[in-house]
Amino acid sequence: DQLIAERTDGVTLFIEETVQAIVQSQALEGTPGAYRSTAEIRTLRVPPTIQSVIAARIDRLSKEERWLLQNAAIVGREVSLTIMALVAGLDDAATAEGLNKLQDAGFLYEVQLVPSQVFLFKHALVHKVAYESIVSADRRLLHARLVETVEKQSPHIIDDYVEKLSEHAVNAELWEKAEQYLLRSAVRALQRSSHNLALWFADQGLGILAKRAKSPERDRVELEYQKLKGVAWMAAKGWGASEVSAAYERAEALCEELRDE
Repeated sequence: DQLIAERTDGVTLFIEETVQAIVQSQALEGTPGAYRSTAEIRTLRVPPTIQSVIAARIDRLSKEERWLLQNAAIVGREVSLTIMALVAGLDDAATAEGLNKLQDAGFLYEVQLVPSQVFLFKHALVHKVAYESIVSADRRLLHARLVETVEKQSPHIIDDYVEKLSEHAVNAELWEKAEQYLLRSAVRALQRSSHNLALWFADQGLGILAKRAKSPERDRVELEYQKLKGVAWMAAKGWGASEVSAAYERAEALCEELRDE
């Protein structure tokens, strides 16, 4: 205990990850809260940062477990069994078994059992290190595969999952899908009277649209965004707000341009 405390400066997450690393090396055995050493530990080799301890633990996983953890990191910090099974291409039982193993290894913990299991990465930093252990190009492909898989195999969950799908589409650089999912996310937020969130989604979508070449199709999408922004600003600040005028003036200009097309 003293060796661990000295090497980790008493930082809770650092201590937890270091203990898990020692367990993986089989120098400790038992269960959380009741570990015992298999031999006297005189020295302790601990990487210099929490991130490097987590990375070393990920490296010690079997190939299958590491693949599942990385796919879970793509899904997000919160990992639904339903979404994870789609992404991994496994049935629910095999996916649950794999996620439970990752929970036993201290990477995830279960936060919901019914109607479907949901796991959470133990800490945002654990999720970050797992995510960054994936090559950048592979990340884009995995995000794209997630979007495509949900669209093809489970279109019925899109409405409930649209905010996450917009994030995955952005990370996959599927710009037109991102525009559509961000717009749908903004509409959902507005329906819940989450005006600031609706405006955030709208601004994200408009930022992507700004990079597209001008065309009637592009302008029609922007028109939907501007109308939504007008409603959101009106609800947030009232009719007289300058933001409301700006949104509707831009919407009017787009209508004129589309009428001339």
